[in-house]
Amino acid sequence: MPLDFSEKYGGVLCQDHWTLDGRRYHASAKAIYLLRSFAAVPLARLGKVQVAPATRRELRVLLDRIYDDMVGATPRAKRFIDQMGQWQQHLQ
Repeated sequence: MPLDFSEKYGGVLCQDHWTLDGRRYHASAKAIYLLRSFAAVPLARLGKVQVAPATRRELRVLLDRIYDDMVGATPRAKRFIDQMGQWQQHLQ
């Protein structure tokens, strides 16, 4: 059953309840699957995860929205990773 993330309800909604939140995230099934996996499994147990660049970008947008809209804070690690990405762009 298709799922999507809802800020209003603080988690995922099944397709039967999408009408309850007109501002749901409209995330892909793959992104929702990965978000749920990352939330349920300790990251140390995941090992190597290969994600297509498009899915990686979508995950980034989703996580940014969650942090900005729901948490209201930007973790230091996220800022550091952002800076590393900018450094890599300058080195190429």
